[in-house]
Amino acid sequence: MGGIRKDLATLFQAIAQVLSDMTDEDVEELVNGRGKLTFTSTRRRTKTEESSTTVTTSSVRVSDEVVDHLLNLENRDEARQYLSDLGITKMDLTRLASSLDIYISKNDKKEAVVEKIVESTVGSRMRSKAIRDTRLGGHKV
Repeated sequence: MGGIRKDLATLFQAIAQVLSDMTDEDVEELVNGRGKLTFTSTRRRTKTEESSTTVTTSSVRVSDEVVDHLLNLENRDEARQYLSDLGITKMDLTRLASSLDIYISKNDKKEAVVEKIVESTVGSRMRSKAIRDTRLGGHKV
């Protein structure tokens, strides 16, 4: 296969994967012009780059600011409440999880997605702190 054909085949495979991960409702909105597909680079951005990763819905923007706020919360309940207060959909939560490199199955319910996000952000930080604060033989670990 020629260079451009190979690139197009790879592109179509990526699009097919995205479409297969979408809910039926999301596909319907896309087909009816009420939704859109957007590209997000997977390369790590430097702090000097001005662009931010955003997912736009009718009422909420899931952006780097949301991620930063979530990563700075002190406990799991605050994180759950914050995500709840945003009023975002399962698809937006899935995109947020993806931006945090958290695996989400398309069979996961919204509550499970929220728990995975909370545990992978606030929960992991709390576990790490607990381990650091644990004394073994009179010495901090």
